[in-house]
Amino acid sequence: MRITVGEKLFYFTVFILAFFNKILGSIHNVEDMYMAIVNNKIFTIVYLPIFLYILLDKFSKRLKPEVIVRYQSIKNWSISNLKIIAVLSVRLSITFNVITSIFMVICDTNILYNQDFYVFNYISIVVQSVGWCLIGMLFMNLISITNSIKLAYVLEIAFFLAIRLIMSPLSFISLRDYVVPIWDTMFFYEFNREYMIMIKYLCMNIIIIIILFVIYSHLVKKRDLKIER
Repeated sequence: MRITVGEKLFYFTVFILAFFNKILGSIHNVEDMYMAIVNNKIFTIVYLPIFLYILLDKFSKRLKPEVIVRYQSIKNWSISNLKIIAVLSVRLSITFNVITSIFMVICDTNILYNQDFYVFNYISIVVQSVGWCLIGMLFMNLISITNSIKLAYVLEIAFFLAIRLIMSPLSFISLRDYVVPIWDTMFFYEFNREYMIMIKYLCMNIIIIIILFVIYSHLVKKRDLKIER
């Protein structure tokens, strides 16, 4: 799968945000640099819309009947869509963490000699890949439910913006004991958080992806495949 304009925009945006935080924000601490890049506000209003735009652009073409009929069955087509989302998610996560790591190292070159830094990056790539994949599968389900890829795009962004509002520190504090927003399962907002907690979130997200894929497969079998673009 070739790198699209939207994907290049994603990488450029991450780099620019990190660069300006380093230069204009005068950040010298590794943890502060990481937090500046993965800020949940930036995630919901910048990273998420760009990621969904990449999917919108990609699946606007794949939802055409002449593309779908190339596959032997709807099941094969559905699996192919999941593979595309998975590959994109892994590629985005690897590049994202490479950029993030570069600026963290600029802040403190000593972390290159710390084994935990490499474990941190490996786990980050894995959990972020699964997180983006979950977001992508939710998008595919919304497309199938609304029969409109543009409406699905707007609804998913609105959904995560609403979650961020609800989960803000100043409101519904008790909900944090029961609800874990997607960004908490993808990024280390607490540097001293145990890796096992992130692995627990990873397993939870994988289960959700499987459930979403089963629902998606069922929906595309039941609905008319003519999707509004």
